[in-house]
Amino acid sequence: MSRVAEVTSARAGPLLALLGGDALAVHMRGAIGPERAEKWASGVLDARSSWVTDFEGAQFSLGRAWYTHLEQDRTGEYFAGVAASDAT
Repeated sequence: MSRVAEVTSARAGPLLALLGGDALAVHMRGAIGPERAEKWASGVLDARSSWVTDFEGAQFSLGRAWYTHLEQDRTGEYFAGVAASDAT
């Protein structure tokens, strides 16, 4: 059995049915168009100098991610820069 559930509709029914399954991920083909996907991906890559590194370089985010700072005892950094992070 595949560990990724393929969903072809944005309707809630199929997604709710997955909650009781064993899928580790949901892949919704066509949720956004290729042009928008390219624009979003390019924007994230273009902002690479603003990426925040966490877990000793194993994870990056554009802006600060609350859960990573909580898990790494860095909540002071999160709250000190939350406005700038939200803007990013």
